Amino acid sequence: MNATFSYSKNGSIQLIGNYDSPSCSPQSKRKANYSADVSLRQDLLKGKMSFSLRVTDVFNTRNYNYTTTGLNFASINTRYRESRILYAGLQFKINNYNKKAEKPLMNSDMQEEGFQ
Repeated sequence: MNATFSYSKNGSIQLIGNYDSPSCSPQSKRKANYSADVSLRQDLLKGKMSFSLRVTDVFNTRNYNYTTTGLNFASINTRYRESRILYAGLQFKINNYNKKAEKPLMNSDMQEEGFQ
């Protein structure tokens, strides 16, 4: 799941949810895992600079649990990732290029032949 909301003209918040359902194979089973990330973006200086913050795995639930079995063994594994991380970013737009302002280049031959 991915949803973006604007809280002001120059700011937005993004929520990301991930869910991986349980699975099985002939020898193993994996439990479901899920996580949630949140990011915040604020444009500054009339859109020439942007500041962003992102937190991954907000609830610290990103882990993997699986069981493997055989004729004379059973292996139960849990793996926890170091996944709750805070990212901060600053972006500067040096050349604020605007595609809408660009006009297509045509020579006089193309206009005479009806190409527009």
